[in-house]
Amino acid sequence: MNKPTIQTRMFAALSATNEAILRTDVQEELFQRVCDAAVHGGGFKSAGALLIENDNWLKFVAVTGHDGKVPLSEIRISVDANSELGQGLAGTAFRTCRACISNDFQNDERFRPWRENGRGQDIGAAAAVPILKNGASIGVFLFFLAEVGSLTGEIVSLMERMVENVSFALRNFEQDRERKLAERANRRMSHMFAALSGTNTAILRARNIEEMFQSVCDSVTKGPLARRRRDIHAGAGFLDAEIRRCVGRIGAAYQDNAPLARSGGSIRRRIARPRIP
Repeated sequence: MNKPTIQTRMFAALSATNEAILRTDVQEELFQRVCDAAVHGGGFKSAGALLIENDNWLKFVAVTGHDGKVPLSEIRISVDANSELGQGLAGTAFRTCRACISNDFQNDERFRPWRENGRGQDIGAAAAVPILKNGASIGVFLFFLAEVGSLTGEIVSLMERMVENVSFALRNFEQDRERKLAERANRRMSHMFAALSGTNTAILRARNIEEMFQSVCDSVTKGPLARRRRDIHAGAGFLDAEIRRCVGRIGAAYQDNAPLARSGGSIRRRIARPRIP
């Protein structure tokens, strides 16, 4: 039986990547599945996903096929063009937003800093493909093969398609997060308006100051607002204006009716038209 060609394996890896995009909505899980697809489906020796950190260093967030002899935390890759550790494939691909390849890893001068530390001794070819978001690099996928000269134009094109699909999925993840945030904000406002309505009702129906305060507390703690307490806490700043309106109305009603309350009269007829700040 003929051994599958690298092109056939790459198509399998591309198919597995597309399946991963459909099955997950978590960025880190997607990166790991792509690495798995490249190694187990594409026949690569190893693959890794790296994201940029604030100090211009790339950090591994997913990897498959790593031999474990060197901890990933000790593999230093920069995106700084002035750094010796930024002249490799990953740093160059990140800066240029274009794929960067080497078909002879052991004799490529760009990898000298890593070879001197005993890394990559069994690697023949390597490629770095940038992960793009809104046209800018946010990270890089690194792919390593055992065979020298194995990265043809067709293979590189398939790798680029694979990572482009990942970038597209990341945009969808972001849009989905924004949609969920908007839906949560709408729910918060709906619950806050319900509490505001309850406050108005309490002001209009209360017979004395104490009853008004108790009714307002009940409208907040026993209504829809209470069922979303965690969301309200998370979005406290967003709701400040409405909360101030509630408190303002209560304060106005209290000031208008304090003399009447002291005299023992009814609060209802004095606050039929409460002052609204």
